[in-house]
Amino acid sequence: MRPNQFFGKTVIDTEAKIVGEVSDLEFDTSNWTITHICINLSDDAIKMLGYSKPFLGKVSVVVPIEIVEKVSDLVSINKNISQLQKIIERR
Repeated sequence: MRPNQFFGKTVIDTEAKIVGEVSDLEFDTSNWTITHICINLSDDAIKMLGYSKPFLGKVSVVVPIEIVEKVSDLVSINKNISQLQKIIERR
């Protein structure tokens, strides 16, 4: 799969709730591997994680690639939204 095929894919958690959509990928250029995915959070995920929805723009978080369980039409992660709160990196 090409990196640009990830962009815009819906991210769902273990409870089949929509977390958001993939907005970017982070790479380790020493070995050209994906290290993190950037997710623009859905409105529900923003509320559940305790963030404020900006008037313009999106709330974007970065999570390690290790939580990605499966990639198809959707990106499935092996955490639920409340578990994400402990591992996300807001940038």
